[in-house]
Amino acid sequence: MKKALLTLFVALASFANAAYFDLAKPPYNLTQADYATKVSDRYASGKDTLALPYAWAALHGSEWGLTYSQFRGLYLFSAVFTDAGWHGEGKGNTARGYLNEFNFVDVPNGRYQSTVSLTIPRGGFRGTGTFGYYLGSGAWTTEFTMDDAHWIDTDRLWHERVLFSTPQWNDETNYSYNESYTVENIHLSGPDKADGITRIGIAFGRSGEASKWDMIKSDGWSYGIVARQGVPMSGGTCSVFGNSIAGFAGIGCALASMRIDVISGDRNGSLIALLPGYGAASGGSLDIGLAKAEDANPQGGGGYGSQIVGRFEGQFHVTIANVRYSCDTRLNDAIFVVNPVIKSNPEWGTQGSYLGASGNGFHYNTLLHNLATSTRRANAPDYNSWSFEWFANGDKFASNGPGDWSAKPAGPVALASLARDPMTGAAIGSWDYANGTPARVDNVGTPSNCVWTWNTWSAWSPCINGQQQHTRTVTSTGDCTGTTPPPSIEYQACGSNPPPACTFTYTVTSTCTDGKWKTRTAKASPSNCTGTAPADSLSRTCAVIPPSGTIPPRSQWTVTASSNYPQWPISNLTDGSITSRWTTGGKQMGGEWMIVDLGTTAPVSKVTMDAGGSYYDCPVAYSIQTSTDGTNWTTKATGKGNVNSRAPIVATFAATSTRYVRILQTGTNTGNWWTMMELTIE
Repeated sequence: MKKALLTLFVALASFANAAYFDLAKPPYNLTQADYATKVSDRYASGKDTLALPYAWAALHGSEWGLTYSQFRGLYLFSAVFTDAGWHGEGKGNTARGYLNEFNFVDVPNGRYQSTVSLTIPRGGFRGTGTFGYYLGSGAWTTEFTMDDAHWIDTDRLWHERVLFSTPQWNDETNYSYNESYTVENIHLSGPDKADGITRIGIAFGRSGEASKWDMIKSDGWSYGIVARQGVPMSGGTCSVFGNSIAGFAGIGCALASMRIDVISGDRNGSLIALLPGYGAASGGSLDIGLAKAEDANPQGGGGYGSQIVGRFEGQFHVTIANVRYSCDTRLNDAIFVVNPVIKSNPEWGTQGSYLGASGNGFHYNTLLHNLATSTRRANAPDYNSWSFEWFANGDKFASNGPGDWSAKPAGPVALASLARDPMTGAAIGSWDYANGTPARVDNVGTPSNCVWTWNTWSAWSPCINGQQQHTRTVTSTGDCTGTTPPPSIEYQACGSNPPPACTFTYTVTSTCTDGKWKTRTAKASPSNCTGTAPADSLSRTCAVIPPSGTIPPRSQWTVTASSNYPQWPISNLTDGSITSRWTTGGKQMGGEWMIVDLGTTAPVSKVTMDAGGSYYDCPVAYSIQTSTDGTNWTTKATGKGNVNSRAPIVATFAATSTRYVRILQTGTNTGNWWTMMELTIE
């Protein structure tokens, strides 16, 4: 009897703990050193699916449909995170991609990457901290990155790249999931690209009762954080920087109720946005405690300096208790941009949108720009506090605070009362937010007879990912000396048209490139098509013999350095990825070096050092030297880094025939390491 009770007790204890998983402990044993570890590195062939059966079932047997080869090539973190999240799920649900098991996952301190979209466990997950910038110096933090170059598209409907998402987050038929989850203490680092592909750091779909995310830092995406409906969706504190469309966006949220305690960030297209998408209307109810927007360098950092604090479309109810805003130069023109929809119902009458907020700051000309009525309301003078309420019905506006709050036409030229800098009295430019992306109009020195005129809209573009757009351009008449603004863009939601099938064209080559003869290469068109090019069975390896006097490909270089941080080796400098780094792992004290052996003598005239998102870890100062024997060196260029610019450091000099190139770090910075993502020599 005692033995039976003991057996029952052990079984119940195991069941009670089955819903919680710490990835740092058995059976997963994940560590910081596993940033680049693949499934195939940890498990022998055939053993991986036995050790990670729920990950294999979820990623292969469901709508993801990964092949065994793709599964073997996954980063270890992706596989163990998926295995823990789907642990215990039934085969039927797994096959349909439905996650019912209420598991919770702890992810240990470290930096991890993924090539597939990861499903947030129903119970949620947690990291150790949000500041991945300082991970190398021992900070307690958990950072996640997207291996964009090797991404596997598992989004069969929208073809977006989403790093983390709740189960069925953008599925219109999903009404019952995602209650009582917790997501907190994580840093999401995006690839910071502007190539037309939508990338999302984390997406929450149809959040329900007692669910909350908190302490999330999400930078360098199209959208840092996305909500898709939510009754209610509850967010705590988040930090969003350099997200090209929005830091936080509620997409297709007309029926949602959402709350965020604190949101802070700069260099986003919008700090906060309510937009249409996924076949659903824009709008919803959104309440924010504190919104802090800064654009200290509005023309740097990915080029997203036109940050709007809030852009709200559709039928919405938005309140923000405290808005803090600032910009070093007067380029940002509108704090809020609204495009409301007013509906009439026989039973409830006319229904319109509402926006209420209070705050203060400096260097924003316009408080509220209404796209529906083409009117602007000027902001209060710098550093003056204000509060206001705005109702879409009748465009009613009531405000407390100094300034002229009357509605004025919103044309592409600055309002007369706003056309002078209060500090210098100099003429300034303005922005036009009419129906889309803001476009700067530089009216400095423009004579009074200069007239800017908007042309007619172009035809709507094809429907891609539930959205289409059209544009209109600006022409000028009269004696104009200003800069004509770029086209204005208008977006609208549309049906999900299936992408066309690919048409492949082939190019035959006979050059040995990167160790392979490529007898033909396939190019697919159009760019958004679906289909796989036939395999090239004639490809074979070959020895690369560069023509005389040319620089060999980077795969043949030998690169050494004075020191290397084990987690980020020097081989990352030539791997073609702007998200993988090399670093010295120590303070910049002067005398640090790296040497490149090209393998043969070739003419060199240009060296490019790209620190990517770690631009603040650029060299304080540098010296470029060349040598034909690796012993006797000649200085060819010197310069200084710029910790405030993401632009790569480019050193040019008269062409010189050399085999060895040495880069010396000659400055002192005890607060930053010397870091580089990519090195090119031309």
